[in-house]
Amino acid sequence: MSGTSLAGEVERAREGDPTAWGEVYRQLAPAVFRLCRQVLSTREDAEDASAEIFLKVQVRLEQYDLARPFRPWHYRFAANHCWDELRKRRSRKEIDGSDLESWAVESAEPGPDEQVLARETHQQVRAALTHLDDRGRTRALRGRARVFRGSPVGTRRL
Repeated sequence: MSGTSLAGEVERAREGDPTAWGEVYRQLAPAVFRLCRQVLSTREDAEDASAEIFLKVQVRLEQYDLARPFRPWHYRFAANHCWDELRKRRSRKEIDGSDLESWAVESAEPGPDEQVLARETHQQVRAALTHLDDRGRTRALRGRARVFRGSPVGTRRL
């Protein structure tokens, strides 16, 4: 259908014709969904926003000026709705503190899981050292001492 036909459908929809509103939806829904999908993060968010946009536009259809093209008015409405959604989420995220992991201050003390891992690693190293002869054990321990003094791992010799 052409733009003139869309204007006719919009005029009929303003008068309360549900079939005309269905035709307006059929013509504009794919483009509105694509716009929402580009702005919002998930498909579900885009679907929800598209539905909300069409509901809001239907309620505000009386505010539309018939002398102007409908498509740009509708797209501007859709774009503003999507940007508003992003702003709401950003402010909700700031208020909720849902990003608390980035706020966490790490303790200098190792946590319980790190303590267990260190203990297990220590036991595995000790067990591996028992399988080496005296010369190999000395080389391994010397290399380990160099690592603890802060020299890069690649510089140690075993």
